[in-house]
Amino acid sequence: RTLPNLTRTRDHEPTRSFRVNIMRVVIALFALIAGVADASSCGIFSYHSEVESSDTLMMHWNSTSTSAHAVVHIVVTPSAGRGVAPQKYVLTKCTSAADKAEVQAEYSDAVVITVPVKGLTAIDTVQIALLDTLDKYTLLRAYPQPLLISSTVVRTWILNPDHLVESHVAPDGYGGFGTDFAAQANVSNVDVHLSSIFEYGASGETAYTAAGVRDKMVLINEIDEGTPLGRAEWIKVVGLLTGKEAEAQVQFSQIKAKYETAKSFVAQATSQPKVWYNG
Repeated sequence: RTLPNLTRTRDHEPTRSFRVNIMRVVIALFALIAGVADASSCGIFSYHSEVESSDTLMMHWNSTSTSAHAVVHIVVTPSAGRGVAPQKYVLTKCTSAADKAEVQAEYSDAVVITVPVKGLTAIDTVQIALLDTLDKYTLLRAYPQPLLISSTVVRTWILNPDHLVESHVAPDGYGGFGTDFAAQANVSNVDVHLSSIFEYGASGETAYTAAGVRDKMVLINEIDEGTPLGRAEWIKVVGLLTGKEAEAQVQFSQIKAKYETAKSFVAQATSQPKVWYNG
């Protein structure tokens, strides 16, 4: 009997135009995937904090910058007489080097930091308290004065050798980093060094630039605030650095509500006793 013809005819073959269209679709899909991957390197901020009470802090959100990346521009202005120029920071959730370079090019006069940070150092107990409130003290890689920390949980965690938190302690048992920026530069796995106005001084920028930590220094300047609410508002900066921006806003709102209630209650007092305060 006659065997079936197993040879393909031209009628069964894809036409040239069809093959070209298939290739175009494949290329478009690869481009789309690449675009999604690139976009995923720039995460979004869960909450856009605004300054409500601070005297020294400014936040500006820019979601339509020329680099097309959402960032928060933070300016810290120390009190007059400190001899310290305003410090500028730009926080971004872009993780790729190319994206971060674009942001840095746009904000050339600012320190650009990718958040959330994976490790940091702190210099005073207020910073520790802010980290503790946001349950982010486990990001600590070094702290100079563990004996001064009031939180038993945080102090125990820091002093646990398994957590590899480095300590720069003077012979008296307290000590601190002070202006020893070289010591801070030697701490491993650190994205940010939380600092205070006392570590800056008039020549601080020259010193920490020489030590190679300028692009990691962040001034937490709550001490220059004129009100308790202004000081408390610095939790928003720590929240932005650690990926807890929404939680930081909730905490500040609760503090503000309690403060306003207490302030209203005190306003009704008929006498005002004097209180000694060493702040």
